[in-house]
Amino acid sequence: MRRTTLFVLGCLVFASFVTGQSEETDEQASIITHWFDGWHVYEIIDLPSNDWNWSIAATINGAPANITGWNETAPTLFNLSEPLIFGDVVDIIIDGNDETDQTMQITRSLDVVAWNEPGVPHEVAFTSEIWVEQYGDNGRFDLSFNASGWQIRDANGELLREEGGSGRMIVSEPSGDQSLMFELELDDVWRNLTSSAGIVTFEGYEFSGSGNMLGDIGAFDDGARLNGTVHDARWVRYWDEGSVTEQFNISASGEISTDGEKVNEASAESDEDQETNDGRQRGGEDGSMSATGEIARLSFGYVDQDGVREAQRLIVEGDLVIRIIDDDLRVTQYIDDFEFSEVIENTVIIDSSYVIDGYGFIDANIEEDGIIVIINATIHDLLQIERGGLTLADTLHYSGTYSGDVEGTFGQVRSIEDTLQDTNASGVAFEVNRIRDQRWNNITGGSIGQFAPIFGIEAYQNETITHDVRETGWNNRTIFIEWVQTGADPSEGSEKPERSPIPIENVDIESNSAFGEFDLRQARGLVPRVPQLGDTICLSEIDTRHMCITFGIIDTETVAGIPGIEVIHWTGPYMTGGNAEGATIRNGPLTGLIAHETHIQSLGLTETIFEQHTLIAVLNPSIVSSEQNTAPVIGDLSLRDGLFNDGRLGNIDVDVFDAERNVEYVEIHSEDLDIIHLAMNDRGIDGDRLSVDGTWSVSVQLDVDQRGIFSGVITAVDVFGVTTTSLVDIILTEAAPTLDSVTFNLTEIDRGEEVTITIIATDEAGVASVEVDFTEVRGNLISATKRISDGAWVAMVTIPEGVIPGHFSPLIRLIDSHGAMSVVRSPVSLVVNNDAPRITDLSLSQYVIDRSEPSQVELVILRVTVTDPDGILLAQVMLADLGNDSGWQPLDVLDTKNGTYGANIPVRDGLPGGEYPIVVRFVDVNSAQSTSTITLMIVNPDDQSVVAGVSQETASSIVWALIGTGIIALAAAAIIIVPRITPTDDEEDTTFE
Repeated sequence: MRRTTLFVLGCLVFASFVTGQSEETDEQASIITHWFDGWHVYEIIDLPSNDWNWSIAATINGAPANITGWNETAPTLFNLSEPLIFGDVVDIIIDGNDETDQTMQITRSLDVVAWNEPGVPHEVAFTSEIWVEQYGDNGRFDLSFNASGWQIRDANGELLREEGGSGRMIVSEPSGDQSLMFELELDDVWRNLTSSAGIVTFEGYEFSGSGNMLGDIGAFDDGARLNGTVHDARWVRYWDEGSVTEQFNISASGEISTDGEKVNEASAESDEDQETNDGRQRGGEDGSMSATGEIARLSFGYVDQDGVREAQRLIVEGDLVIRIIDDDLRVTQYIDDFEFSEVIENTVIIDSSYVIDGYGFIDANIEEDGIIVIINATIHDLLQIERGGLTLADTLHYSGTYSGDVEGTFGQVRSIEDTLQDTNASGVAFEVNRIRDQRWNNITGGSIGQFAPIFGIEAYQNETITHDVRETGWNNRTIFIEWVQTGADPSEGSEKPERSPIPIENVDIESNSAFGEFDLRQARGLVPRVPQLGDTICLSEIDTRHMCITFGIIDTETVAGIPGIEVIHWTGPYMTGGNAEGATIRNGPLTGLIAHETHIQSLGLTETIFEQHTLIAVLNPSIVSSEQNTAPVIGDLSLRDGLFNDGRLGNIDVDVFDAERNVEYVEIHSEDLDIIHLAMNDRGIDGDRLSVDGTWSVSVQLDVDQRGIFSGVITAVDVFGVTTTSLVDIILTEAAPTLDSVTFNLTEIDRGEEVTITIIATDEAGVASVEVDFTEVRGNLISATKRISDGAWVAMVTIPEGVIPGHFSPLIRLIDSHGAMSVVRSPVSLVVNNDAPRITDLSLSQYVIDRSEPSQVELVILRVTVTDPDGILLAQVMLADLGNDSGWQPLDVLDTKNGTYGANIPVRDGLPGGEYPIVVRFVDVNSAQSTSTITLMIVNPDDQSVVAGVSQETASSIVWALIGTGIIALAAAAIIIVPRITPTDDEEDTTFE
């Protein structure tokens, strides 16, 4: 309150300064207002300087008013203590006399009205330009739009103010480990205000549009990048009878990817650590993880009521491909379908779902001191389903093999086998899923497999039965476990874990608006209907738009194209910072209506609102005479997005020019098209994009068997009844066929394979032909055949080599009997697999080198042929102990056309006898890879049988390195790399009303 009082006193000082700078008054004193926060204080200015005695009488609506602060000898300020309301009439009479019996009377009569609301029925049009900027720790928000609208007051005192337009919005909001930016083109901006007897009953604004989204989201260890399209976004904030409601809905889709940065940092242990590990060295190599996928559907919405989050909904659906690369390790996981949805009402999750469905592959080629281990594993099935608060599926099946110098198998099979009732450790009954989980790890052989027991690495088999609570609203859901394990460390038993399950507590969702707390409502308060120079008014009904203005000079201006309109200028500060200025009509029936205004409001250092409104037309009451009036002029007719004959919605626009802007009615008439005196509008409704912009519009639907050019008549009538007509041509276009559905008999396919496509299309004139267009991927046009039984069109097509792996949607060409054609992208996609490079003709110039023969071989020539439709990125060979460099080395390109590669392999005299595997590897441009191994045998009669010259000590350290670094275990761990996207407070097709 103290801050408000100081602010008002400052306004009074400012008002005195403004008044002092105005034109000089005559000797007649006057009464000016100082209205603020329910107080109506008055000041008498320009009183005679000699001694006078004064008396005062004041009435409100004819009843005597209570006057305080009156000084008979030196009156300056006084107050009428009764609060003012809309429609009051205040009359003040001040009488004075001096020693010479001279008398003076000062009077003022004030009609109390609402700001910018003339008290008579009227209809006017205006334009608006608004922008908002917000910066801070919570992100960035930019909003800008242009609009036009109208204000209508009827004879009952009901006032409606509406405006519509278009603009742009940028929202960048960091939240924890994610930061998303939305860039939206707003094709529909709408603001509305209704009031009755000066009291606002409803006010709000709505923004809707589409655009792009880009940013980082909290998925995967290092986050991921999201690049998508916002198909529809809608934000509404409105005040109704003192209650504020905010609604937000967004529907989007896009692509998600990681940047492939390191996910494992190289680690080096101290000497002490190495000693602790008995000399067994452990380490890790820098690796990377990449993920790409499609978010087919991202929908989010919320409803806030008076600052409380009443409801929130989130849906995310799509697919992912995750790749992990760590030196010679490759993990590829395909998530064909992931889904997350959650519906929260009053802090309670009333519905949710979580689905992961996929498979994957694990491949590793590990070489250490001449020892080679090849790991191949397949994740056959990964399926997790939670719906309606229940776990419906929990399936995992993967298996793999080791080959090379260590041989073995490993795997896991886990699934729900039954649903039953069981009790936890406390005796409370729950519905549970009985889950059987079988795991095995076998090291069966290989040249160094015999050393595994030295390090406690043995084959084992484990079977575990768990009872997990079905309801998802619990943590620690396993209430019973039973296991049997055989192998080096056998065990068996059962138990009921304590403190299982634990309920998940409901968490209040913070009501955090996605668009900040700015307020675009207009300042409100009571003002004199006819203000005068020096009046000060505080518009304080809305705290965030609280401003105090002082009326200044009176002038004449051209308003809404009409010259000579008397206005009074005003200016004043906002309480939060910033300033406003404008001019209000001061004479005639529209007294009190703002002619133009500009606001620049600051809310701290991080938020600025710019707002500008200009009166552009007065439709009622007429302020020009019939003699001054001119006839409307009809301009061009345009058919926005075309006018079609299949019953779809079309829009007709007509430009109508009028100097006085008082066109009252426009219609279109065409008997040929059965458009009979159809009224058009310039109010931003029924097909009209912008209100009061001179373009009159109407939405029509024509379902007729006609096409071509038809005649019509446009008629425009102004408020004086002056009528203009114009003949126009209306082009009715033959509607091309509509694609209803596309289905494939397969969900995924390799290039070069056949797939059957079934297409359903409709057209009023009949579909004449359907083709599948592969020309954009170096293929052909494939004609479909109409199926007699149901009218569907069927085509057998071969997927061309030019198709890029991933989701592929072919083009569909539809032609009707009149030749109208539509080319539509299939709404359903087919997964085209990325073929790994195909290795053929791997050969050596010599497979066995016998040292006992007199002729010694010093060079072996390797040749290999590979094909890949996408192109080869890497061609490599690993020679291990055959070469000086045991890592991957490039192969020589011998014939690019045929895909022939080669290498000249020197054979050193000192190599011991044994088998020397040579591995070739090819990686295509889409990261798919293939390997193949060929073996060179060296026979040396003088050598003992050793494994490529590796000692027991060396082999032991290698086994520890392979096992200790977790390479073998990584195959089992890879299945946890499944991103579960969870909502934040700032993230459906469901629209809240």
